[in-house]
Amino acid sequence: MAVKLTEGEVAELGRFRFALANTRYASGIGGIFRNAEACRSFLESVRQEIQAPSLKVAASVFVKRFAFVAVGYLYALTVWDKKLLLSLDAIGMVTNHEDSNWLPEFCVQDIEAIPFQGGDREEWRKKAVHYLLEGMVTPVVNAVGKAAKVSREILWENIAVYISWLYEKVLDSKSHARVKEDFHYLMVEVIGEEAGRGSRKTCCLSYQLGKKQAFCTICPLACRG
Repeated sequence: MAVKLTEGEVAELGRFRFALANTRYASGIGGIFRNAEACRSFLESVRQEIQAPSLKVAASVFVKRFAFVAVGYLYALTVWDKKLLLSLDAIGMVTNHEDSNWLPEFCVQDIEAIPFQGGDREEWRKKAVHYLLEGMVTPVVNAVGKAAKVSREILWENIAVYISWLYEKVLDSKSHARVKEDFHYLMVEVIGEEAGRGSRKTCCLSYQLGKKQAFCTICPLACRG
């Protein structure tokens, strides 16, 4: 049975750029990724907004921001044992800039969830992760990759990097058995199949943005330099 998140839980998701709908609410983004021309047009608007040199760079940066949808979902799954009832059609995106960085928020009218109610948690987790990946992440990665002609491996690694950040930095996978188990499941049994395992192998292209054109700290290009 679905339940609404508490005010406190909604506030916690705010750290992952989730927000309840307000006057800035944009319509759901699902249609963008079901139509090739709509996806290209959307990425071109992102390219212009962030002043990216190419559609590939814009696509990679967008997926890095979109990764926070997955991060917020997985935070709820691991910390609260709740499966968020989200969909691309229900998520609106509101763009904004902070310290010259493009940091969009993801808005929904309401955030409901289905709590784990006992039984086989591994099977429940498997279905909940499948719901996230097949319903939201994979359609975005596939559509964006095709529209911008950018490697799916780059885009999946963009997602994986932020999932690792959640479990290793925010939650500290060494401090709680459930965190460690969920992180292992995601990175070894699920995401690893798409993005590879271990350290990052591809560059996210973000170094091509801005005047400094700085590499990320884990960029494989920087490590080779």
